[in-house]
Amino acid sequence: MPLDKSSPNLDALLLATLLEIELSDRDRRVAKKRYHYIPEHLQRPSSPLRIYVDDAVIYAQGSRAIGATIVHGADEDRFDLDAVLEFPRPMGWSISRVLDELHAAFEGFPDVQHIERCTRCVQLQFAFMHLDVTPMDPATEPRIERVGAIYHSPDNGNDELFDVNPYGFATWFNGSVSPPTLAFQKQLKDMREQIVQRDRFISTTFRADAEIEDLPVETHPLRDAPQVISLKLMKRFLNLRYAKRKEKRPISVYLSKVAAQVPLNLNGLCSQLEDLAAALAQRMVIAIETGLWPAERNPALLTENFNDRWPTSIQEMVMFRDDLEHLVYELQRARRSEFVEIRKIFRGLFGETVTESAVRSYLSQASNPTGQSRFQPGKGFVAAPALISPARTGAANTPKAVPHSFHPGRLKKMKRRAKPRSPEAQLSRMERRWPLLKPRMMGGGQFLQWLGPIRGFQMEYRVSICWDWQTPDSFPLAFVLNPEIRPRPGERYIDIPHLRFDGQAPENSALCLFDPDTGEWDHSMWIADSTVPWTSEWLHHYELWHVDGQWRGKSAPGPNCVGATTPQDLETTNA
Repeated sequence: MPLDKSSPNLDALLLATLLEIELSDRDRRVAKKRYHYIPEHLQRPSSPLRIYVDDAVIYAQGSRAIGATIVHGADEDRFDLDAVLEFPRPMGWSISRVLDELHAAFEGFPDVQHIERCTRCVQLQFAFMHLDVTPMDPATEPRIERVGAIYHSPDNGNDELFDVNPYGFATWFNGSVSPPTLAFQKQLKDMREQIVQRDRFISTTFRADAEIEDLPVETHPLRDAPQVISLKLMKRFLNLRYAKRKEKRPISVYLSKVAAQVPLNLNGLCSQLEDLAAALAQRMVIAIETGLWPAERNPALLTENFNDRWPTSIQEMVMFRDDLEHLVYELQRARRSEFVEIRKIFRGLFGETVTESAVRSYLSQASNPTGQSRFQPGKGFVAAPALISPARTGAANTPKAVPHSFHPGRLKKMKRRAKPRSPEAQLSRMERRWPLLKPRMMGGGQFLQWLGPIRGFQMEYRVSICWDWQTPDSFPLAFVLNPEIRPRPGERYIDIPHLRFDGQAPENSALCLFDPDTGEWDHSMWIADSTVPWTSEWLHHYELWHVDGQWRGKSAPGPNCVGATTPQDLETTNA
């Protein structure tokens, strides 16, 4: 089992991806203003609905009601909002006439580029935003709160009424999802402050545009809940998968119900997204094998079938199942891949533009750490500790990684600074903290070696840590066994930063993990608290270095690799 059980750095990238597909504060203010302008526009003197909507009620449904709004993905910067317009159907009006009159009533709405009359709603199309307004005829009193009938009027086929309760579903969803912890909310808040979210809306001719900056920003209390985050990432993934297909994507309300039913996974966001994909795939497998098609019901109105329009064929379910299995496969592949490969995986899952922005945000965080590096049992090295939930109060105290600087590769002999830890003590400490690193004696008992897995960013490496405990000026050496370290394309082994370079077998070079000139390691230190976390940190920065050639770890003064060492450096080092 890998040391990094919960994939914290993969979760950090998922969070950075999430922030790239969210709306900025100003975008949400503009959307709110347009949303609230609907009643005023429909009640203007020239509106064909003016006398029918005096007491109309308008409220959010869909993603806006549950905190799951994202940019679409296929249309990179577009996002969709949904609203219900609740008013009694005028006497004598047909189903199609209600939609036709609502379409006419929206003529002249500020900033709208196109108004489309759809099967069940009227869609207002703005730059970067679609607003779907669904008219609903409220049920006869007494009724369950907000229950009514929506109008279904296709181009081909019969007009119908469907009983629905979107308000009740949103209430059920919000009560079913596990809220985010305060610590997790604060971490995401800090991330949003560090990442400049691009405004998609610019100042327009909208009549109330000058007031937009003064509007409070409405934040849904569950937008940072892990189940909601997994839903948003799933929607983004599916938007891209279906962008060039003629088949319809599974409707969002179906995905939303399943997301709320998937239990909270304490192992992190990647695991939560995998669980959602697995739950949806399982439903497809059962439906395909049994012939019992999905029929998810609204918990607030059991007569409402969320699958009344999807799926329409076995082929659609097979396609959806295959997409979900692909998502799980790629996430699992990312867990054991180097950063360069993870970047490619994320491009395929969430889009190139979003992924590149997320990667830049992550690398920026790795380059400017907000605090001391953490390396915890079962976690590995966390380069961006602010992104990961801290241990719960009362948890066992875990030492932080000892501060250090990576060295360019030519080490002077160590001086004994303190009484060394005994081999028995080092073995006991290592067994308690890193049981997967298995010890053995070598050289007739002169050398202690630990073999086992250590994580970098996300890739697991088999590592050897060797200690000549009987030699006074020795120090532990870390070697990467599998996969072997390698230079960047077009470069040499001597260009790899911070190696104790072996000219005969460069791939077997030890790692330079500390600066001996500043006393960052001495024989009184625990190998479990220094060499192991430093090795994980080296591997983490090594993977990031393969992305762009930049070493983001703290380095000792001077060149960071043997290839950049001058003859003067060598003379000074070997003195």
